[in-house]
Amino acid sequence: MEEQKLVDLSQHRKNTKTVDIAQLSQEAYSTEERLQVQEIVDEKAKTHAKMMEDIIAKHKDIPWGYYICVISKNDYQNPNVIRTRYIVRDTKPMPDWTQDLYYYDNREDALHFIYSLPKLEDVYYFRKNADQFKPEWIEPYMKALDAMMDGTIISWDAPCSKREEATLILDAQVGIPLMRNH
Repeated sequence: MEEQKLVDLSQHRKNTKTVDIAQLSQEAYSTEERLQVQEIVDEKAKTHAKMMEDIIAKHKDIPWGYYICVISKNDYQNPNVIRTRYIVRDTKPMPDWTQDLYYYDNREDALHFIYSLPKLEDVYYFRKNADQFKPEWIEPYMKALDAMMDGTIISWDAPCSKREEATLILDAQVGIPLMRNH
């Protein structure tokens, strides 16, 4: 049986107690509120899938592949609203917080997930509370966060996503040698 995590909310205050996190979150939100949140999450997933399908259909004429950069930011005028932008790029963007990066390969008709980076504020929360999440859920985020912090995330890429590599493969498929100056 998994041990429940207890959190001391007192932080050197008088007349406080230690509570069970699961119990606290169940008491904090009603069933109706939890259902509303789930509906919002489901709707966001449907919108994301539709946007990705539309982008892929619209860019079928590109002979190699392209990057799809998904950026989610809080709205400046209404901080409770999250705006999501989908940007199609020929080149790989610089990594940034609140960014998901995909590569779509038209030759293989394959979408490759490269990374997902949360808000910078969430990074601190993940680091501090990593033991509260399932390891299989938090591990990809932690790898991306470590790579972002040490600068190695820039080298993360989908297989054969560079145009030069795609050109070499296409030329090799038709048997035409390619001469290229580097």
